[in-house]
Amino acid sequence: METKAPNGYIINTDPIKVVITEKTNEKTGLTITDTLVNYQGSAELMKVGETKEPLAGAEFKVVDVNGKDIQTQLVSNDQGNVQAKNLVPGTYFFVETKAPAGYQLSDRQVEFKVPETNAGKPKVISLGNYQNNKEPEKPTDKKGNYPKMNESANQVIIWLGFLLISFVGLYYYRKIKKN
Repeated sequence: METKAPNGYIINTDPIKVVITEKTNEKTGLTITDTLVNYQGSAELMKVGETKEPLAGAEFKVVDVNGKDIQTQLVSNDQGNVQAKNLVPGTYFFVETKAPAGYQLSDRQVEFKVPETNAGKPKVISLGNYQNNKEPEKPTDKKGNYPKMNESANQVIIWLGFLLISFVGLYYYRKIKKN
């Protein structure tokens, strides 16, 4: 069984079978035929919308606990899957850096840990769904039907008002003059 892995790899705790026969001695030595493979970790998450539909085109990065970029420009595929590979043991975070078109960028960080030891090839760490909300609809500019100062309709109304005031004034002027 491995007790120390090369730097940057997971300790493989799978035992290696060694067969010692009666013919094995100091002169012949041991022959180990199994191969011990050291692995690195990987993690994935699923990028989805509010109705759990997969979202393509979201961009992520993986950072360590100190905020250092470990992997960048990880883009979700058509199934919404984002995967980080070849990670050394440690604690990491998926951070969204670019949301798909029509969706808000999330500030949520998803933590995961690549273990130091594993029996055999480690499974991909599945982090589940990472949901984004749609961008709010922008209010449409409603333009009222307010008259503009130089419109001909305004000028007609102004002249009609002036004529009405003139007729009323003329009517009262004649009425006062008769009395």
